[in-house]
Parts: sequence; C-alpha cells; structure tokens
Amino acid sequence: QQRRHFEHVSEAMLELVRDFGHRLDVDVRQVHCPMAFDNVGADWLQTSDEIANPYFGGKMPRCGTIEHVFAAAPADGETQ
Repeated sequence: QQRRHFEHVSEAMLELVRDFGHRLDVDVRQVHCPMAFDNVGADWLQTSDEIANPYFGGKMPRCGTIEHVFAAAPADGETQ
C-alpha cells in the first residue's frame, strides 16, 4: 500500500520538475522500473546515479534505468 501511495507522490513530483524545473545544486534523475505493479512500470526521482528502486526494495534494489536527467540549478547569477 505504501508503494502505491509513493507512486502517486512520485508522479506529482515528476510533473512539477518537468514543468518548473528544480532548485537543487545537483542533477535529478528520472528513473523507471518496468516491473513495478505487475509490469505496468513506474517512475521516481533520485539524485544518485546508482539505482535505488523504491518499489522492490531489498528484493531488486538496482532494477531500473535512468530515463532523463534534469540538470542542477544554476548558481545565483548564472543562466542555464
């Protein structure tokens, strides 16, 4: 049940980052697990290059692929 709720939060966060960007000083990655929810698939955001799958946890923690990288926010005064 927690994973299903996480999916809804993750979808909303992904939509916000797509539409408005982010203010973090590190890249943010959109990661996709094709096996989540009986092979329907699900996405989430993370800052690490190493996959940390929230849908399978300890069973398959590295399942997933980085689909997109949202670049770090520029430092104050810089343009992107």
